Amino acid sequence: MSPQMIWNRIFIGVLFEIEEPKPLYIIIDALDESDSVNTIVGFFQSIETSRIPLRLLVTSRKLPDITTAFDRISPGSLLTRLSLSDNLDDIKLYAESEMKYMHGSLKFQQGVFEATITRAEGNFLWVTLAIKEVLLCHSLEDISQVLEEMPSGMESVYGRWKLQFVVCLDHLILLLRNQSYLGLHIVNAL
Repeated sequence: MSPQMIWNRIFIGVLFEIEEPKPLYIIIDALDESDSVNTIVGFFQSIETSRIPLRLLVTSRKLPDITTAFDRISPGSLLTRLSLSDNLDDIKLYAESEMKYMHGSLKFQQGVFEATITRAEGNFLWVTLAIKEVLLCHSLEDISQVLEEMPSGMESVYGRWKLQFVVCLDHLILLLRNQSYLGLHIVNAL
């Protein structure tokens, strides 16, 4: 089913016809991963025809084609943009609440906190992943090493996970081979 058909059937045909004073909230996550960005954003212009007040929350990386598509929406007053830096207070609150479980002096914790906030570049997910890794550490040296090795940007983090997974899988295969080899020798000895 095409995006146009879905929009016409579900939104224009059903949701836009509901008469309700309370707003309906719709969340569209990761718009940048869609193959139909311009089409989807173009649908938003018809929101004004809805009988029910609609509120859309759209998340996306800030890419030129998406920015241009949203610039074409009229009137512009329907659109409020938030950047990643707008969630800095939330990131700090989360990091502060988790840092109390970390090993080390207050000075060391403050250094880790500042390094994490700076390296996150406004990405909440990056902070949560970095802090999870830090909290698994058993020594201050391990914490420092994790922070040094933690790549900036989510694509690098995913690449690192993939590499770690491959290494773990290689170790598992080696372990299973050794176990089966050992098992064969025991059976042969009996």
